[in-house]
Parts: sequence; structure tokens; C-alpha cells
Amino acid sequence: TCAVRECEEETGIRVERACFAAVTNDPMPEEGKHYVTVIMAAVCPADSVPRVMEPEKCEGWEWVAWDALPGPLFHPLAKLSESGLPSP
Repeated sequence: TCAVRECEEETGIRVERACFAAVTNDPMPEEGKHYVTVIMAAVCPADSVPRVMEPEKCEGWEWVAWDALPGPLFHPLAKLSESGLPSP
């Protein structure tokens, strides 16, 4: 699926069993944007180490607890985090 391919392209991690988890509707009038973001969930080996595959777009990756996401968050992710969706 697109989610599996994107994860591998951006982190070097090959995930499995990707499935729909949520969708957020995110008007951002102050930025002149409106996102509808599809959130997917998947599994990967516990010892997976993400790599920076697109250094021009990403400074780095790290594993963090769902309830300890560092800020500032991309608006759709902040909205999802605040929604009460259980930890993946």
C-alpha cells in the first residue's frame, strides 16, 4: 500500500499489516490551508531503527511514547493526539 511504501521511503523501515486508524479534518485558515489527513497504523519489528532518508525534509527520527510526543506537533497529529485515540 501507499502507507507501507511511504514509511520505507521516509524511514527505511518496512512495516506490515497497514490499516486505517483515523481521519482528521483540519481547516487552517490562518495559513490558508485545509488538510484532510488519513492516519494509518502498522506494525514493525521492535528493534527497528529509523533512518533519515530525506535529509532535506527531516532532521531526524526517534521513538517516543504516544503520551509524550514532542511539540510543536503538525496540527492534524495534535488533533489526533487530543482526540483520545488509544495508543497504537
